[in-house]
Amino acid sequence: MKTNAMILAAGRGTRLKDLTIDTPKPLVPVAGVRPLERTLQLLDNAGYSRVVVNAWYFAEQIVDVANDHKAMDIKVICEDELLDTGGGIKNALPELGKEPFLAVNGDLIWSEELNPILKELPTIFDESKMDALLLLIPTDKALGYSGKGDFFLDEDGGLVWRNGSASAPYVYACIQVLHPRLFDGLPDTPFPMINAYNKAAKAGRLYGHVYQGEWADMGTPNGMQAADDLLVRIGRSVAA
Repeated sequence: MKTNAMILAAGRGTRLKDLTIDTPKPLVPVAGVRPLERTLQLLDNAGYSRVVVNAWYFAEQIVDVANDHKAMDIKVICEDELLDTGGGIKNALPELGKEPFLAVNGDLIWSEELNPILKELPTIFDESKMDALLLLIPTDKALGYSGKGDFFLDEDGGLVWRNGSASAPYVYACIQVLHPRLFDGLPDTPFPMINAYNKAAKAGRLYGHVYQGEWADMGTPNGMQAADDLLVRIGRSVAA
């Protein structure tokens, strides 16, 4: 596999309150496991050899974890200011190359060991018609999630925002494949990925793929408990 990967690990995780006072959210333990370490290992297992990680909040802790993982070529980009999700990825493009790449949020728990997707998702990406391919989870199956959903999915896999609808059937699961051209014309200052998604949607180049495994939103204390329970179940299944 030649696809490069990026892990987004710069955010503060303010909704977790005391848990992130002196710890970046990707390093807050879930069932005794730090999500960033797990994600690095999962990427390694899936065949990725080049991984870029961005860091800002307690960046030195992110650097230490990356340095401990010797099996892959890992580049940590320490941001001088928080660039937000879109700005952070655009800032990392020189390290990611000119081909489509995988991007994963660093504070994420999903059932990769039982329902692998990291190797599969880039094979689904069709650069002739896609600039962004987002992994989706059905809204009613998103553990710890209390929102109204993000997207509708058309017959061809194209994504339509919920916008004024009361709810939508799918939530973005924070794993995606992106083409670098998506960021052409977007600013070199902080901006959220929603700006890039809107650009892709307007051009008809925003697509989705539904994940068949389990996924937990660890953005709140309730979500953390759901993520903890999920990781325990994964561990039991793998050990069985």
